[in-house]
Amino acid sequence: GDYGGGFIQGRLSYKFMTVNVGAREEYVHEDSVITPTVPVFSVGASFEIRKYNNIRLSFSQSFRVPSIAERYVNYTLSGVQILPNTSLKPERGFTTELGYKRTLKIGNWYGFFDASAFLTQFKNMIEFVFDSRSLPTYPYYQLYFQSRNIAKARIFGWEFSISGHGHIGPNVDIETMIGYTYFYGVNLNDTTGPNNNNVFTFIKNAFTHYTLPTAKSDYVWDSITAGVLKYRNPHQFKADIDVIFFKRYHLGTSIQYYSYMTQIDPVFGLQVPGIMEYRRETRNKGEFFWDLRTGCDFNRNISLNFIVKNVLNNYTVFRIARPDPPRSFTVQLVVNLGGMGKRVSNIAPPAAGM
Repeated sequence: GDYGGGFIQGRLSYKFMTVNVGAREEYVHEDSVITPTVPVFSVGASFEIRKYNNIRLSFSQSFRVPSIAERYVNYTLSGVQILPNTSLKPERGFTTELGYKRTLKIGNWYGFFDASAFLTQFKNMIEFVFDSRSLPTYPYYQLYFQSRNIAKARIFGWEFSISGHGHIGPNVDIETMIGYTYFYGVNLNDTTGPNNNNVFTFIKNAFTHYTLPTAKSDYVWDSITAGVLKYRNPHQFKADIDVIFFKRYHLGTSIQYYSYMTQIDPVFGLQVPGIMEYRRETRNKGEFFWDLRTGCDFNRNISLNFIVKNVLNNYTVFRIARPDPPRSFTVQLVVNLGGMGKRVSNIAPPAAGM
């Protein structure tokens, strides 16, 4: 394939305001198929409403060419065939965002608090769709999944994060990152769910669906979640903490939580025994991942680490019909040849006087 593109971007800063504008166009040529493109544009502005406090607004158009896997790969997952689709069209859409960022200094700790709300809409969004087809031989039909374009999808949500670094005394440094995201996405062509065509009604429905009642009945649950995009986890939480002693020894942990996957295709109940019963019993119970790590930096280029994945040995199924690995232990030796392996924080402290 052949790929090409170009972009132009400009920035204007004046006192408390910064404005960014840009445009991009791409060319994609795969197996004699030329994907037509149109330019996409973006504009954003940031305002310093007071010292170390910024508000940002942005609007950007989007364009995504179907991946090689979506167009050409043919494989089997848990007995269900995944078929290619060479007629896929590119996704097009737009995203708007309203955000707030605050620079923080608490004692010897420096960091940032960031919060934003976003609204995204796609045309020809690519989704996995279940279908069946006739075969000339036994068993005379085949169940399969295939990437296809759905006419319209709309997504709303918000996220926040706190990140920073600091120290306790001269020999202990701490780096942290905590983040949370809420996601509500619907297929605007799905008439089984609530009417989401009006954007204000859609945002109201997003708040209504923030927490869902646990319904053991499949019929009740399907009526509650009708129209929601499949294979999505509405709530995601991530945290990572790293403690460095004497600039050499480090101890860290990471936690990830993904809420219950609201919708999947019912065909998995036919192909994977017990999966629907498992989902019914774990409804509104998310997947929790906890990892630990420790290690020593012998110098700037050599380090030895010990990593424990899935500390609690939880049975988790983040991807449908593919259970995640049980608890594991890894000893890792890292040698950085010809580099500068010094541990460097990616968060710069704010200016003095905050």
